Amino acid sequence: MVSKTIIVLISLIFLVISLEFRPSNAQTRIRVGYYWYEQDSSFLLSDINSTLFTHLVCGFASVNSTTNQLYVSSSDEKYMSIFTNTVKQKNPSVTTLLTIGSGTGKLTYSSMLMSNSTFRKSFIESSIRLARLYGFQGLDIWWISSDIISLDMINIIVLLQEWRAAIVSEARNSNKSQLILTAMANSSPNLGSGSYPIGSFRKYLDWVHIMSSEYTNPEETYFTGAHAALYNPTTNVNTDHGLTSWINTGLSANKLVLCLPFYGFAWTLVNPRNNGVGAPATGPAITEDGAMTYKSIKNYIKKSRANNVSYAKEKGLLGYFVWQISYDDKWVLSQAAADQERSNFLHQKDNKQLRQVLVIVFTTAAAILLISFVIYFSFLKKLKLIGRVNFARESKNIKYYPAAAGDFNSNAHELWKDGRGMEFLDPSLDDLHSTCKKMRCLQIALLCVQEIPNDRPNMLEVSSMLKNETKYVKIPKKPAFSKQTNEDEEQNDESTSKPELCSVSDAPFTEVLAR
Repeated sequence: MVSKTIIVLISLIFLVISLEFRPSNAQTRIRVGYYWYEQDSSFLLSDINSTLFTHLVCGFASVNSTTNQLYVSSSDEKYMSIFTNTVKQKNPSVTTLLTIGSGTGKLTYSSMLMSNSTFRKSFIESSIRLARLYGFQGLDIWWISSDIISLDMINIIVLLQEWRAAIVSEARNSNKSQLILTAMANSSPNLGSGSYPIGSFRKYLDWVHIMSSEYTNPEETYFTGAHAALYNPTTNVNTDHGLTSWINTGLSANKLVLCLPFYGFAWTLVNPRNNGVGAPATGPAITEDGAMTYKSIKNYIKKSRANNVSYAKEKGLLGYFVWQISYDDKWVLSQAAADQERSNFLHQKDNKQLRQVLVIVFTTAAAILLISFVIYFSFLKKLKLIGRVNFARESKNIKYYPAAAGDFNSNAHELWKDGRGMEFLDPSLDDLHSTCKKMRCLQIALLCVQEIPNDRPNMLEVSSMLKNETKYVKIPKKPAFSKQTNEDEEQNDESTSKPELCSVSDAPFTEVLAR
């Protein structure tokens, strides 16, 4: 029974600790911002509020179709070479990545991918070299589209494998941190004739930016629509369905990063009075392709961005990325997204701190209880010579029937004092040949029932005496509720007043006084 109790207590302690320190979906989420100088040259690097992001991605580096090497144009180099140093001035902990490809062309490196290993090696080595040259801490592929996958699935898998191996090797040889490797992919993993290479994405990429936007646009559809709908009950073309498909296909949520588009589209309506979602349209409005930045439509997006950030957290995603930061207006959207993320984090932190306090309190209490049980039952085991005392027994030299605790304690003390303590003990006790040991236990037991609380040993002292760690054991006085007084305390001068230390009680139990 004792061992089972102790096992249960230990199990409870480890259960609570394991619940507190188990892996949690509440990992630190990332906040990624894309920056493309070409689309808004009036937006200066020094204007970037890098404190709102954990990662910033700068674009674009291109692939030379002749050499298959990565390069940056002379016009882009002037800002790309200082990008990392500039954004780190406001946020030294921000991580920067260089993105490869083109903001408009999705087949930038398809010819290289379909080529031999020499071309891939040239591309990979040049990408690492360029990232180090400009101080970037990672590389991003813009983008692995369904078109590329359909054309050359095998070589994209080989590319990722060789790229990751080269990154690991370069870090080991240079004693630098490994470069991050990420990619942009479609909103859904499902392609017309198959799906993305999920296993390779999981193994070789640090995470994947999911382009959960542009489900509809005025150049392709002749009715209005939410181009980045989080949910859509009428079709599977929506963010929730796409991300759920990625997770169900085998890419864990903590490798998925949700897109927050800082832009929208404008349609030319067939009937201006019919202007809801799904209204008939004839094509783009306002701009050539209908695309409009938040600066033009800032009264529309702020609330929906906060909802998407909460969605990313609830879904267990690694974080979000924005396309792109120059579309923001005075950092209203970026601030709203960051505030929502921080609010989620603080709420999560408060809950974690509360759990930690409860764990500390519960664990401490359980530990104290466990120690108490161990000491108590260890003490009880060694004092079974007391526990098995025969309350009404007859021996060769003495016959007594204690009527109360006082008589019982007095008899034990008198027998111990006269050196006849063995007569008080049950002969069925263990250690029959260890008289000294049993007498020591009886002496300790008598000390535990002294009249004055300060004369009684505490549990640690009892344990030490039972283990023979204490050479000297005090001589017990008359126990509590004895009928006689201690001889050494009797006074010849009856006029001297003295507190009464001994009393008689007919009750089978005595009052418990704290040590």
